[in-house]
Amino acid sequence: GGRGGNRREDAEIEKLFESSKNATGINFDKYEDIPVEVVPGHDKLGVDAIQTFQDDLNLAGPVMDNIERAGYSKPTPVQKHALPILCANFDIMACA
Repeated sequence: GGRGGNRREDAEIEKLFESSKNATGINFDKYEDIPVEVVPGHDKLGVDAIQTFQDDLNLAGPVMDNIERAGYSKPTPVQKHALPILCANFDIMACA
């Protein structure tokens, strides 16, 4: 595993995520056209929205490990805009 735990811990973590992996049945491809308002805008904040969790966010290893374990491949519309802002050390308030 990514956290340097022992094999038993890694197996237990994998088992936890197994039952919920993509269990929502939500097709996030349908969410591409949902508008998200960012105030102040990305230009003023100096960040860009992301399209994947692998975009240059430098998320901590355990966070990325858990995103992969959960089977998430695309961020939600709010995550696309919020994660880069948070990673740039700005505060956010989001409503979805």
